[in-house]
Amino acid sequence: MPSVSANVSSSVSASIIARNYEDQADSLAKIASGSRIVKPSDDAAGLAVGTALKADVSVLKQSALNIGQAKSILSTADGGLTAAGDILERQAVLAAQSASATVSDAERVNIDQEYQALNAELDSIRNSTSFNGQSLL
Repeated sequence: MPSVSANVSSSVSASIIARNYEDQADSLAKIASGSRIVKPSDDAAGLAVGTALKADVSVLKQSALNIGQAKSILSTADGGLTAAGDILERQAVLAAQSASATVSDAERVNIDQEYQALNAELDSIRNSTSFNGQSLL
């Protein structure tokens, strides 16, 4: 009677080689990605934590960008307020000068002209101090 014999040792070897090939493919995938976890079956809990951390990092990066923009807005407003403060200081000097009894009426007219020009400059600063089209003053 004919019998069919199988080469058991070659079947076992083929199975071991196939398992080693799969392990090698997994290791290469981890090396290529630079991550210990490539798929959920590697470490489901670790993947969940890693995903949450990546989301937190994205939020923190956006927060840092928002802070940078806020600093820019404040710097712009500060520049406008500094210029306005300088003008107000000059106007106070002009008002004190005009109140002096030693100033003639013609000089008071000149002082008033400068004072009014400074008022116009204050309006200009107020209208032009903006960030992204939004008025700051």
